[in-house]
Amino acid sequence: MKRRIKTILAVSLSFLALLLVLLFSGIPIPLDFLDSRLESLATNLLNRKVVLHGPVRLRPSLKPVLELGGLTIGNPMGWSGEGHLLTVASGHGQISLLPLLKGKFLINDLIFEGVDLQLVTRADHTTNYSFGESEPGTETKQPSHALTGLEHISLHDIHLSYLDVLNGREYMLNVDEAHGRGAPDSPLYFSLHGTVSEQPVSLEFKGGSLGELLEQTKSWPLTEGTLSLADTTLDLSGTLVRSDYETGGYLAISLEGTHLEEIGEALGFSLPEIGDFSLKTNIGVYPGRATFTGIELGVLNSSLKGNLEFSFHDPKPTLSGTVDIQTLHPALFSAFTNNQTESVPMKKQESTELAALPWQMLQFLDSDLHLKIATVQSDTFYADNLQAVVSLVDGDLLVPFSGTVMDIQVDGKLGVSGSESTPSVKLDFSSKSAALAPLFAALGKQQDIGGELGAIALTARTSGKTLPELIKELDLNLELGDSRFLVQSDQVFSASKLSLQRRSNNPFVLSASGEVLDRPFHLKASAGRRKGAKDIHTSPLHLQFDACDTELLFDGALYSGREDNTVGDFQFSLNGEKLCGFLGSVEKFIGEKSE
Repeated sequence: MKRRIKTILAVSLSFLALLLVLLFSGIPIPLDFLDSRLESLATNLLNRKVVLHGPVRLRPSLKPVLELGGLTIGNPMGWSGEGHLLTVASGHGQISLLPLLKGKFLINDLIFEGVDLQLVTRADHTTNYSFGESEPGTETKQPSHALTGLEHISLHDIHLSYLDVLNGREYMLNVDEAHGRGAPDSPLYFSLHGTVSEQPVSLEFKGGSLGELLEQTKSWPLTEGTLSLADTTLDLSGTLVRSDYETGGYLAISLEGTHLEEIGEALGFSLPEIGDFSLKTNIGVYPGRATFTGIELGVLNSSLKGNLEFSFHDPKPTLSGTVDIQTLHPALFSAFTNNQTESVPMKKQESTELAALPWQMLQFLDSDLHLKIATVQSDTFYADNLQAVVSLVDGDLLVPFSGTVMDIQVDGKLGVSGSESTPSVKLDFSSKSAALAPLFAALGKQQDIGGELGAIALTARTSGKTLPELIKELDLNLELGDSRFLVQSDQVFSASKLSLQRRSNNPFVLSASGEVLDRPFHLKASAGRRKGAKDIHTSPLHLQFDACDTELLFDGALYSGREDNTVGDFQFSLNGEKLCGFLGSVEKFIGEKSE
């Protein structure tokens, strides 16, 4: 009996010793006999064909290593056409067994080479990278082992492509090499070098430990983040704040570059050529609000500073803050407006109803935004100390503004009552008198032109849901103060009174009086359009001009109907003498030709 027990004990110890030898020897154990089972299991799990191309081996130890020779994951079952989702030339993974016994899944080493990932979105919005989701209301069992760390990851020769058939665009990322580490108690690190659509790209970031990131109660720092693409560099740093008192985060951003258009080419869309540019700001994200402080933007001889805050509390978002522009060059506007992509011609839709203006956009958010522009400067235009406040509350917009434009002080106020059932628009504008010579000089015109432009006072009121309704209901009154127009210091024209008026659904009326070549003149003209019976549009025209003992009268109307036929009825008369010398020149010209 004792001999039998000794024999069993010896065999058991021998088997245990052999097992320990195998466990610590690292001798590879081929698992090729499991290929078909692994392929079948993965195919059923992913609903797409999975093929193992190379040998699969296991090196047993307390940190076992799984070596994968090659792998292909196809597109979803029933997906038409060729291609695949993922191919891997070779893979290598190592995990720790002792942490696994404690419920912690720690990967010591993960290496992939020759990876090709092809993502596709088709015209019918289906994709090859969407996997099955749990039905609503079903409970998903949490895994017993969660990933707690990755000590080292290494990627080589990685190709990622994304084909968007819906928008006709394809994006490509080639990674020459990438390295990273994320052990539970050491700083997180990742670096990448490659190309995006043939443009060089590099990425590097450092942060707090993975343990701090996964633990929901501790703040996590992003100590350094740098992304470089097409000679443009983005630097990031900040903190993810998580505590009993506050949840949110803040991020410091610095962006500098020289070729914005090349970034657009790499990402598949068009961006303007603006040369050197820079942007700095601090972003804060907290429950119900986001802040942008210390904004500094420099581009195309223009510079901007400001602070903005978005509040997302009920009942609607609110935008508030200040934007202070030290210098604004008009080339900034032309750079972006001239860069607009050509739109695809659309088939004209016939409709008997006129499209309403998008007044509902005023209901999307409230705002209290203060704008300041110190200087606007170009070769032909300049302005100083421009200020405006954009106040938007419950769909009602109010924008008071002021400044100096071409040495002319201007003030005004724009109001839009978007909360009314029929929206209304109000505009008040005034400017002080100014010398004409600097205006013509700034515009590059003749230097011998001068005079004075009188003060301007404008009031406009209208209401309607469509543009034709706004024009129809327009009430306008424009008054121009005493003005003089000089050529080589000789007064050619002066107006002691000039006004343009219009009442809703009535013609525009222009009246003026003053002097032409030191001779008095009076002008009254009117023009407009009315819709009468049987959809007949009437456009009455009237002109009465008295100058230099000469009277010019023009009266009549144009009539147009549904068939686009237009007829006119006019009366014309001219009585007087030389019309300030003009008719004399005509008479002389006719006489010379008649001889």
